[in-house]
Amino acid sequence: MLSGILIATLLVIIFTWIYRECKRPKDFPKGPRWLPIIGNLHLIDALKKKHGYFFTVLEKLSEEYGPVYGLKLGQNLTVVITDYGIMKDALSREEFQGRPNGFVFTMRTFGEKLGIGFADGPICTSVRNFTMKTLKDVGLGKGNMHGHVTEEASEMVKYLKNHYAETSTKEENPIALDLLFKLCILNSQWMLIAGKRFEYEEAKFVQILNLATSFLQNFDGSGGIISHLPWLRFIAPDASGFTDLNNAILPMQQYFQEIIADHKREFDVNAAHDNLVDLFLAEISKQKEPSQVFNEKQLLGTLFDLFMAGMITLSDAMGNMLHLLAERPELQKELQEEIDQVIGRNTLPTMDYYNKMPLMRAFNLETLRFSSIVPIGVARRAMKDTTLLHYRIPKDTVLVPVLDQVTVRDEEYWNEPQTFQPDRFLSADRAELKINEREKVPFGFGKRRCPGDLITSQTMFVFMASILQSFTILPDKEKERKMEWVEGITFTPPPFTGSIRARD
Repeated sequence: MLSGILIATLLVIIFTWIYRECKRPKDFPKGPRWLPIIGNLHLIDALKKKHGYFFTVLEKLSEEYGPVYGLKLGQNLTVVITDYGIMKDALSREEFQGRPNGFVFTMRTFGEKLGIGFADGPICTSVRNFTMKTLKDVGLGKGNMHGHVTEEASEMVKYLKNHYAETSTKEENPIALDLLFKLCILNSQWMLIAGKRFEYEEAKFVQILNLATSFLQNFDGSGGIISHLPWLRFIAPDASGFTDLNNAILPMQQYFQEIIADHKREFDVNAAHDNLVDLFLAEISKQKEPSQVFNEKQLLGTLFDLFMAGMITLSDAMGNMLHLLAERPELQKELQEEIDQVIGRNTLPTMDYYNKMPLMRAFNLETLRFSSIVPIGVARRAMKDTTLLHYRIPKDTVLVPVLDQVTVRDEEYWNEPQTFQPDRFLSADRAELKINEREKVPFGFGKRRCPGDLITSQTMFVFMASILQSFTILPDKEKERKMEWVEGITFTPPPFTGSIRARD
């Protein structure tokens, strides 16, 4: 009798738990039913096998459930947004400025929410404000930064010419331009961040770049399965992606710790400082008591985030430029003609020509739109119970903005959005740039948007103008290139397997 009561009680508890696990919160956005513990992860996995990528799965579900719908990923209530107007409004609101409490977002910074990219709250705001003000003070977006970009572009061209001359006398010479772009772009920014540049063939630096790429390819904008089901790292470390993440994060943490230690050894509190690391250390030295804002862990997290933001997304966009130009020789010829007419063949491309070359700028804008390098914006978190449209959004709900739907799929806004057309950003006579309100979508919305949109555009301009001034980009004639992109927090194009030829 007693055992029967215990079994019945246990069954009631189990069924009550299952009911609560599967119950959709009142007035939460509609969407597919979910299961206990895993939520909709089984559905996402099944649809990824059919449609290929996480962001395409979210777009397909939007066709059934509308531009705002609800999921549960593991234990995380999630709202997916695919409409531009709703996305812009929601992500600009103060209550949606949080970041998810996902495992992967804290794994990179010793289990704490540190840095400026994946943390939130007043401490993060203070670190972010100090970082951006300091970078501007030392030259970000100014002549100092412009000089670093121009110098690095010049060094890149010299390296390519020497490499071409020394390794082949053939017309076509395959070169790993993807990695070179990462090195050059980071060098142009790292002078302001850490006060040094790296040699292109420095083994340690190349290793860290490859680890950074691996890190970003192991989770998506929502955090990936390891954030939704963090306990999987204990029972399936390889399958969950934990092993790969750990193998990337630990050497990077050590690398940034070495950078900080090097600066500390040479640090003079009374000296003039011209880079972020030294100025951050100067603030740390002023603290009379332990500070949650100015400490070495925060500095490491900030370096981690700047390294990622400054190198990966921009270099991925420029890597895809190579593919686009190799496939479009006529467009490449038009760009080279604009360079020859405006800059000439013997003058270095600089920011001074930025507003004088509409076709090059239109090409850059269309590349950012068409490539969808960040198909899903980094997820947000509701900081309190709130509403979105007529829906109730509980505190800690994760918001996932599908930027790809806005930039590449929206046929009501774009004319033939899945066709590469730089002219969509030009006037009818191609003499002026036609600014579009959605050109900044790849950089996000609200206070958490990436502040480097102008810097990104200008850097792309100088580097690509420098390449095309001296070289013609050629496709790979040995084999048919298959576009196998890699999805992570960014959407990475395949390695460029073509070649370059010095212009006559």
